[in-house]
Amino acid sequence: MTKQLKSFLNITVILLILISMVLLVLIRVFDIEIVFSPGLTKNKSLYELKWNSKLNRIQEGNTCGAHSVMAVLYLEKNEIKDPYKIYEAINEKLGNGYIYPWGLTRYLKNKSIKAKNYYLGLLSNKQKEQWIKNKIINEIPIIIIIGNSKYLHYITVMGFNTNEYFVYDSLVKSDMNGDLPGNITVPALELLNKWNNAVFKGIHLNLSISQ
Repeated sequence: MTKQLKSFLNITVILLILISMVLLVLIRVFDIEIVFSPGLTKNKSLYELKWNSKLNRIQEGNTCGAHSVMAVLYLEKNEIKDPYKIYEAINEKLGNGYIYPWGLTRYLKNKSIKAKNYYLGLLSNKQKEQWIKNKIINEIPIIIIIGNSKYLHYITVMGFNTNEYFVYDSLVKSDMNGDLPGNITVPALELLNKWNNAVFKGIHLNLSISQ
């Protein structure tokens, strides 16, 4: 074995160790799991989770994360909670009151919902859609972080048709999609663009929260 090959192998091993350590930190500290594949696609053109339109509550302050958790608790456990009490119970916040994603997952875990922060930045838009639809078909709602470099916002996806998603958005002041779950219907491309454009301190988040 040549010195160059030995050096290359040593560097490779060190890099693998460093990558493993970074992944371990992400998983343990921030509840983040990297998604490499959307999983097996289940072919359905329409699927809706059962929602109570009385829960289309409007947020005050930076409580969109707590409102999204409220939606997940209802969809997963048929449990109705005051979003402001949820907000008060979560400690992981920025100075402006915005809740960190791992604050949401830890709260949900305390409610026996095995939520994680999923990083989908390695997937194409088509694969992201497949991932979302697979979750919904398995009766699992999804919280998505949307926005841009100036603001971030949590919304909850709870259904879809061929090219749209049914969403609960706590900033929307009226029920704009009638009998469909959530309070707004969002075209797929619009949802993906808002998701892809969410940036925190120069980093594209590509994050969702789900089981």
